[in-house]
Amino acid sequence: AAPSLAVDGKRVFAIFASGDLACYDLEGNFVWGKNVGVPDNTYGHGSSLITDGQRLFVQYDQDKGSRFMTYDNATGKEVWRVDERKHPSWATPSLIQTRFVAQLFVNSEKDVDADDPGTGKLLWTSECLGGEVAPSPAYNGNGILFVANEYAEATALKLTANGAEIMWHYDEYLPDI
Repeated sequence: AAPSLAVDGKRVFAIFASGDLACYDLEGNFVWGKNVGVPDNTYGHGSSLITDGQRLFVQYDQDKGSRFMTYDNATGKEVWRVDERKHPSWATPSLIQTRFVAQLFVNSEKDVDADDPGTGKLLWTSECLGGEVAPSPAYNGNGILFVANEYAEATALKLTANGAEIMWHYDEYLPDI
């Protein structure tokens, strides 16, 4: 498993190159599992799992058929799903409580999206990236979101009540992981 584990204090979650998604309790007992399909892309699955304590968020990007799925931590039941994401990414999403609302930030080859973590509904998008994105979005706690990719640009976005405004771009010494 290339992606990092997610832990909610009661359970541990892992996803493997085979597409197997597994949940164990803290004593190592199997709780639930499912196969979400073998990823069809050049690199294999790379995005790590994240959890808010109740839901498990799985960004599952591929060459075709990229999707984002959310499962109930305790039961493994699907809570919501977004099929056919426009552009893939290898980044791990960031779940952040901003000054306005909790948002799930997801990078892609072209843009950064902010989704409602409860429903998966797209709140806003900003086209400010390029290339195969691997770094995760970062938040400074004061309303500024940073996104970047090697061989493209880094961008600072000022979060507003209705979306985000680009503050600046930077194109030197960029991260790739």
